[in-house]
Amino acid sequence: MRPIYTYIFLLSLAITACTGSTTDTQQHTTSRPGKQDLIAANKLMVKKEKQDILDYIRRHGYKMQAFGDTVSVRYTLSLLNGNTVYNQADARHYTLVIGRSDKESGLLEALEMMKKGEKARLIVPAHLGFGLLGDQDKITTKTSLVYDIEILN
Repeated sequence: MRPIYTYIFLLSLAITACTGSTTDTQQHTTSRPGKQDLIAANKLMVKKEKQDILDYIRRHGYKMQAFGDTVSVRYTLSLLNGNTVYNQADARHYTLVIGRSDKESGLLEALEMMKKGEKARLIVPAHLGFGLLGDQDKITTKTSLVYDIEILN
């Protein structure tokens, strides 16, 4: 007789243990924001941050490059470990049109924020540099880069 009571007790315990968790799961999933909500919030933050940067630039009277401006640039390119990829002897000198160039997006973003005669050292992550392919010459895949930039005109 005793094993039957034990069996009934364990069976009732198992049934009652499984019934209470469904409401918690439903509440948890409804309170979690959707993927589209997160994407929209991120876009809003990026837009606000960009506007804050532009306001700062205007407040301090900086004259930056505008879309369509032609800029002569000289830069030297090296890796994070200090190895020079393109040195001063073959320092790259280019004339670029801001917003209409096929150069690396990290370099173009930096040029938009610089003014005539200014020099800068820029660290560019791989996704804003040559990305997954590299330059298929001296820069390997997924490589962060260091630019020493000078705007000539």
